[in-house]
Amino acid sequence: MFSKQDHAARQENLANFTALRDALAELDMLTAAQDGGKSKEHRVKFLLSKIAALRSGYGVDELNRAGLIASIPDDDPTITGRSDGTRRQIASDFARRDNAPLTGEQRAFADAWRTFVRNGGVLEARDLGAGNPGNPVSLSAGSSVLGAFLPTEFFYSLTRVLKVHSPLFDDEFCTVVRTSHGRPIQVGYVADTDNVAAKINEGSSATEADPNTGGVMVFVDAYRTPMFKASREALEDVDLSFGVAAMASDFLGDRFARGAGKDLLLGATANGQNSATPGLVPRLRTAGAVTVVAAGSNNVTGDAADTASNSIGAEDLSRLFFSVNALYRKSLKCAWLMHPNTLQRLNALHTKQGMKLNLVEWREDGRPYIFGRCVYEDPNMDVSHAGAFTVVFGDFSYWVTRVALDGSRVQTYTEAPGLVENGKFGLRLFGRAGGDLRFGSSLTSPATSPYTLVELPLVMLQQG
Repeated sequence: MFSKQDHAARQENLANFTALRDALAELDMLTAAQDGGKSKEHRVKFLLSKIAALRSGYGVDELNRAGLIASIPDDDPTITGRSDGTRRQIASDFARRDNAPLTGEQRAFADAWRTFVRNGGVLEARDLGAGNPGNPVSLSAGSSVLGAFLPTEFFYSLTRVLKVHSPLFDDEFCTVVRTSHGRPIQVGYVADTDNVAAKINEGSSATEADPNTGGVMVFVDAYRTPMFKASREALEDVDLSFGVAAMASDFLGDRFARGAGKDLLLGATANGQNSATPGLVPRLRTAGAVTVVAAGSNNVTGDAADTASNSIGAEDLSRLFFSVNALYRKSLKCAWLMHPNTLQRLNALHTKQGMKLNLVEWREDGRPYIFGRCVYEDPNMDVSHAGAFTVVFGDFSYWVTRVALDGSRVQTYTEAPGLVENGKFGLRLFGRAGGDLRFGSSLTSPATSPYTLVELPLVMLQQG
């Protein structure tokens, strides 16, 4: 007994066979005429093309849709003010929708992308099918910010790419604040690891112990990526357009993350001016964070070449782990931060007997863990050399990354040199980001007078 799918396939094959038979019969009749079909030359050419298409595997339904699309007139510019083939393009996309490999979400992404580029970098709310046509959709997910226009889906893809290339943009790793402006903002903290409840005895006096509180002003720096160029022909095919959009999202996000992410980690000085972002590692050094000096993995591997300046041992990470207060280690954002090469070297450690140390645990989610804490990789971290800070461990919720949405946008270029004459368009990502430790350059306790430094939630490992 045949299923519904088998029955539908048989019906389709029968329809294709019937269409091919009728086309061949009509072609024979026309060419058998006295003039050999010259009076019907256009019809003969059409039948030859149709027969070739049917024999190559195209279905009669698909050919009928193509014919219907060709018969659809273009927009009347006297009515709509547009004559760019919009109606015909919509009909073409709709006809291909059943056979296109893209999902509905992907097609929406591609449509928004194509509209964004065609409009010269301005995406209107009506192009996304919602909202006021006079109120453009901006980066801030619906709010109107002049000069910052971008498809909502495209911006979401960019933020996903930022997380991949720099953990300092990842909400799961640290504190990420997104603001609608670039003005300085104050971000505070509360730390209370020293004060505990005490047993009440007869006649005991009440005491006051305030928690550690404070804050820091967080600024942002402006960034601009190199231009990404693509052919305008890529916009004519919705499937290809989706691929170009995904590629542009990846490249632009990667370039922004590698530039801004490096400054967030290491700080920067450009054109003689200090960056508004002091950098995680320099800030920890200024704050007097505990620094564990590596002893190397020689005592584990037995290799004399594994010195304190070029290797890290399990004992080094153990001392780093226990130098952080246990209360900070309970945080959901307590993690390790290191270079990908450092992680792989730790993963490859072997004992003197040639057995793998298994210091790094790879769980089902694909993430690496050391001592039960997740390891995040940042290619901007130092690798092993004398004096390098190669590993940071602790509660990264005390680091705040800020992204200013009003100044973050993708700009479309169509008439720049090398573009219009070559049939190309360009895209450049402008963004503003910054960050700082929530406790600034020091973490002090108001419980004593004068204020004294207390243990920090983040520590670093330095090569010997």
